[in-house]
Amino acid sequence: MMSINGKLFMWVLAVVRASGVIPLLEAVLKPDPRLGGAPRRFGLDVWLAAFVVAVMSGMGAYETRALQVLTEDLPRSLQVALGVRRERAGSDEDADIITIRQIREPLARLAKNLNQSDPALPAAVREHRRRTLQKLASTMASGTVPELFGFLGVWALDHTPLPAWARPWAKYKDNDGNDRIVSADQEARWGHATPTFQTGNNQWVFGYRANTYTIVGDDVPAFIEAVEVRPANVGGAEPSVRLGQWLANHPTNVENTFTKIYADREYPHSLPENWHHPLRALGAELVFDINELDMGIEHYRGMMFINGYPFCPGLPVHLQVVNRPDRLTQGERPGDDDPDAQAMWDNVRKQHEELRSLTEARRPYELVRLSGNGAGKERFMCQALKHHAACPLRAFTMQYPDVDKLTIVEPPPAHLRVEEGICFRKSITVYDDVSPKTRQRHPWLSAPWLKDYRNRTTVERSYASVKSSANERVSRGWIQLHGLVNVTFMFAVSAMSQNLRLAIKYIADHPDIADPCVILRGPAAFFGHEELNEAGEMELYDKAGAIALYNKLVNPDPDPTA
Repeated sequence: MMSINGKLFMWVLAVVRASGVIPLLEAVLKPDPRLGGAPRRFGLDVWLAAFVVAVMSGMGAYETRALQVLTEDLPRSLQVALGVRRERAGSDEDADIITIRQIREPLARLAKNLNQSDPALPAAVREHRRRTLQKLASTMASGTVPELFGFLGVWALDHTPLPAWARPWAKYKDNDGNDRIVSADQEARWGHATPTFQTGNNQWVFGYRANTYTIVGDDVPAFIEAVEVRPANVGGAEPSVRLGQWLANHPTNVENTFTKIYADREYPHSLPENWHHPLRALGAELVFDINELDMGIEHYRGMMFINGYPFCPGLPVHLQVVNRPDRLTQGERPGDDDPDAQAMWDNVRKQHEELRSLTEARRPYELVRLSGNGAGKERFMCQALKHHAACPLRAFTMQYPDVDKLTIVEPPPAHLRVEEGICFRKSITVYDDVSPKTRQRHPWLSAPWLKDYRNRTTVERSYASVKSSANERVSRGWIQLHGLVNVTFMFAVSAMSQNLRLAIKYIADHPDIADPCVILRGPAAFFGHEELNEAGEMELYDKAGAIALYNKLVNPDPDPTA
């Protein structure tokens, strides 16, 4: 939790202004400038900053808390400068100060203008509003990622449940036999929470799920860069593709390419045309766990594709099936005070030992990739031709000087020796229609795959952080609002809070960073954006002022002799 003061608020306000979200928010709240209306007492940048600071204070994403930030936590002079308070002659009681109405009005209009639940809405309008809401939430999140980590091209993809604040009252069948839910939150739905080793598939949540892309990198905090919230019963494949396409077309990212996306078993279980192909078209290498329903063997031109990776067709039968451990990570052994947890840990350790033994025995049978990155057009060569093994079908390989140190592979049965196949050709080209749901760079559950896939825990750490009671507290009761638009907006605010909190800690731990303003990430080539001042004139965001504000925040009492 952070103490609230004017310096913190002004720094957050500077970040909000530089994020590029305010023009988008203005366009959503007032899509037609001819509509008129009374001028706002204070800007939307101040309004949004109040919510972000409220969440950063650890008190929850409440409208009343945002009001308290503006009217009680900020110095009186700053309240006047921001338009929160208007001084009048006389005592303090005569001061004209904002009320909760000024906090609630933009939220109510946002929910109205982006509402997607009205059945009378045309499909095109509903889709436009969904995309606008996703763009707004993702711009809020990405705008608080430091410019230093602007586009690494590596993300962990996952979703997290967001329990609705309003509980369901009852569930009944309508005249058509469809399930209907009576609740104050008419857009929330029942859905499965992510199954874990401890909970299995029996954990249900009433509410929403947030799909996010979290940045992955060495010595990089778990910044959330893209967000889309959907009802809890909506799958994550389509939102994840939309977010990936948004990231690829984001103004700060268009000159870069995707590198990797890490995902759990839910996403690749989708049809290839709904998830694998669209993300691979962006240039992303997919690293994912495999759903048990998608496991299997496919033969292609003499190659034996096992769970997406090609092996020599002579692979012994006892090496063809690899069982997934109950947990992919072992962790540290529990203490002696918990014998049940110790027994569970010992069982997982034994499973991993068996897995290592089996995958090591399979290595000489792995075909060698000559080109490609785990999907699309790839070329593979017989492992014996690359001196990884020796094969009687390739007589000269049996003459290798170190043949006694190599595995002599067992020739495959005659019916698997396909003409023009891997046993008779130097190399084979494989296209994207072969095992598209399971193809990856490394064999599933092999040591290289496990080492790479463990990077996905970045997104788990991010969710644990944003849901911690010591941080943003995103759990049941974190907001007292309902509806898809409100939940999306507030989760994006929480993502902004987490990103800023992590950035402050990162820069504090790296005093060698020359420009502390790397925490601000503008949407265009210049740093910041143009906006209208009170006189209706264009103003460019003041980077020098933002740097000064940041320096005051992290070093409020500088040494005058320095």
